[in-house]
Amino acid sequence: MANKFAGGDPDYIRATQYGTPEKLSARQRLHSRYRTAPVRWFEWMAAEIPWQPGTVVEVGCGPGDFWDEARPPIDGRVVLTDLSAGMVAAAIGRARGAGYDAEGRVAPAQSLPIVDAAAAHVVSNHMLYHVPHPPDGVAEMARIVADDGLVTVATNGENHMAELKQIERAVFDTDVADSTVRAFGLENGRAMLEAHFESVELRRFTDELRATDPQHVVDYLSSYPPGEDATASQYDAMRSLVDAGFAAGDGVFTIRKDAGMYLCRGPRRG
Repeated sequence: MANKFAGGDPDYIRATQYGTPEKLSARQRLHSRYRTAPVRWFEWMAAEIPWQPGTVVEVGCGPGDFWDEARPPIDGRVVLTDLSAGMVAAAIGRARGAGYDAEGRVAPAQSLPIVDAAAAHVVSNHMLYHVPHPPDGVAEMARIVADDGLVTVATNGENHMAELKQIERAVFDTDVADSTVRAFGLENGRAMLEAHFESVELRRFTDELRATDPQHVVDYLSSYPPGEDATASQYDAMRSLVDAGFAAGDGVFTIRKDAGMYLCRGPRRG
């Protein structure tokens, strides 16, 4: 079942969740500070993509972290799209600050103001599960990419942040954290992509988090539903379980990650 975070409410996504970078930054902080992988996610992603000259479209660009942190070798224009005008503005600033010829367009992923077959690359990073009907977003990316172009779609798998999902289930008696991978995850995403592309290749990212500050974990859990809507007693219960996790790990809370990206080629026309 959809919810406001995973494909249920575009107004919430636009105005509340991604109206400003604050909530996303709380989640990114946990990943960036406590990663154990030798390279950061965006750097890994950029290195895995075989870039070729031409226009690059990012669907659901957020605040532009990919361009500022990874600095991929782009030979062409960068078009940044997002449902949130605030995110597009932030992304344009960061991409141009990194030296890219960048422009932005405020638009939903399932209705992009871009002509057919105009992009050499389309990048979609952990956002398709926000689309009310993810296959519509996939179809739109297949429409705008060139015949010899590449679409890169990143998402999470069923075991992503499993330790935090366990806390959410205990406090909120819900599986809302699993709704993103049910909407579009590594396990079910392939079938949606293969409906629109001749070739779909999965590449996985290996990492785990070893957090040392309980507040950063609590901030992560409070940045999206159900944690962002927690009552005072639920917040206290969530904090107690986080503290217990740190105590069990002698001051370190280890959190598994399960993420990757699909490289999609050969868009099916019509």
